Amino acid sequence: MKHENWFAPAGLTINQYFKNLIQLAVATIYFMVLAAIIGSLAAELLPARLIAADVTILGIVLVALAGTFLPEPMAFDVTAAFLLMNRGVPMPYVVTLLCTLGAFSIYPFFILGRTLSWRTSLTVFATVMAMGIAAGLGTMWLRRF
Repeated sequence: MKHENWFAPAGLTINQYFKNLIQLAVATIYFMVLAAIIGSLAAELLPARLIAADVTILGIVLVALAGTFLPEPMAFDVTAAFLLMNRGVPMPYVVTLLCTLGAFSIYPFFILGRTLSWRTSLTVFATVMAMGIAAGLGTMWLRRF
């Protein structure tokens, strides 16, 4: 039985892991900071009283665009939707945000575009936004009955 030295392959694997980790950090930290700044600006510049207006198709589209664009942490979408619902924001807007906030944002848009393809990134962005619009329109339609 031959005694194999596993320290060399393990060392190479660990070395490669840390090289990849540093490369990933360099590629993504810039976008994380940029997404946080853009999300904060959008949240500050969008007056809350505009969201609580009458429900329109254009309003649902704009809310879906904002929800798909904004970088939000996982599970924050549920909290935000609950708070908005309690503050009187119409249910179609709440449902639209619930479907778009946590699913995609500008941050993975840029990462997918740079690493995979811009077409794929645009397709995912548009699909998430379309699903949010469909959910908002469906809720608007159901609330009429």
